[in-house]
Amino acid sequence: MTPKNIQMKLSEFLRTIEEMPLPNHSFIIKKENWFNHDQQYLIDNIFNKADTITLNRYDLLNSNHSLDEFVLKTLMWGYPIKGRGNNIDNLLEPYNFKLLIGILESYRDKDINASKLDGDIKSIKGLGLSTMSKLLCFIGARVENQETLILDRRIIEIIKAKTFDELKNLTSITYPTSAKNYVKYLETINNFSKVNNTISQKVEMFIFMFGRHLSPLKGEEVYDFEDEYEKPIEKTYKTLL
Repeated sequence: MTPKNIQMKLSEFLRTIEEMPLPNHSFIIKKENWFNHDQQYLIDNIFNKADTITLNRYDLLNSNHSLDEFVLKTLMWGYPIKGRGNNIDNLLEPYNFKLLIGILESYRDKDINASKLDGDIKSIKGLGLSTMSKLLCFIGARVENQETLILDRRIIEIIKAKTFDELKNLTSITYPTSAKNYVKYLETINNFSKVNNTISQKVEMFIFMFGRHLSPLKGEEVYDFEDEYEKPIEKTYKTLL
């Protein structure tokens, strides 16, 4: 018999989701990985003579009063070893950095149109939705009246792996993706959270932390060949009698 294509349900893990230590979600950042000629003074201030720091979600939420520091800390938290290629350095070029700060200032605690979000992302070299979603999440912005959440490469890979049944309507999302798909993702997670009386960011964190490391229990399949397995045993037992 062919094993069934079993998907897990996020709703099976509601107790774990509710216990996710959201504000404590942290990454360790080493200064040796972070050098940028244009913004080095900000980097030095953040490390404050330390070689290694730890940043968590609580730190980001409490640094968004200073947007230049907030952007650096969010980039460090999201990309502890400074990410792929030159994207981070491109973002930190004076013109791009100033443009990004201005965009985020206009987003703070506001509701943003998806087409505007797409245009703003495309206007800055090195910026993608994966990075912007992190900034949106901690700046208090909404998109199309949806609470913002992180949508990065890892979460998209988990979605496309069809790990969780409640995310099956999102499997067409690819990396990189558009603001339109981002809104669809937000609607899905926010609706699930509302129905199950939980916090959307905890659902997002659960998917990120556990989505690669959980698999369905296939105990029923073990017994698909029960008859074939038990018949020889029964025969042997009768022979012994």
